[in-house]
Amino acid sequence: MPRKRHSAEQIVAKLRQIDVLVAQGRTIAQACKEAEISEQSFYRWRNEYGGLEMEQAKRFKELERERSAQAVGRRSVPGEADPEGCR
Repeated sequence: MPRKRHSAEQIVAKLRQIDVLVAQGRTIAQACKEAEISEQSFYRWRNEYGGLEMEQAKRFKELERERSAQAVGRRSVPGEADPEGCR
């Protein structure tokens, strides 16, 4: 089965869906199966997005993208002088 990437909004929606199913008496395994995700993904997402609302999850992802873009910009290119002037 090909890998599927979920957006932050989709992840929060699936976490809510699983919460509802568990409240109705299903087990985590059954709820994950109905939501079409693995239990491992559920627990990883719950740790990362657990108490976030949709808008907070969007902002969280935006901040992660900005941070990774800044990190890429800070990497020195081989052959260029070091930003501090040291080698």
